[in-house]
Amino acid sequence: MTGERTGEKWNWLRELAPDALLFDGPVGYAFDKAIIGVATRIGMQPVVAYDDELLIKALVDEDWEWTDAVEWVEINTKGSYLGEGTPIIIHKWEDNE
Repeated sequence: MTGERTGEKWNWLRELAPDALLFDGPVGYAFDKAIIGVATRIGMQPVVAYDDELLIKALVDEDWEWTDAVEWVEINTKGSYLGEGTPIIIHKWEDNE
């Protein structure tokens, strides 16, 4: 992880996942606010975990139309593989009962 990302959150991420890759998105670091943690699996390096809905919201907050934001996330984040450090995207289950 490189760039101007500083502070407690970034120190924590660098400690847990020093080689993790990030989704910068089409608008600078807009996707940073969609990071929800670090995911680990046996025998694999830790990766950054993003929230699916927060990725879309980050673009909507930058004045994108909802459908355009959904399409961009589907194609350019969910549809990309950047190697072993590729972030994961989590779609949270909500119990609406």
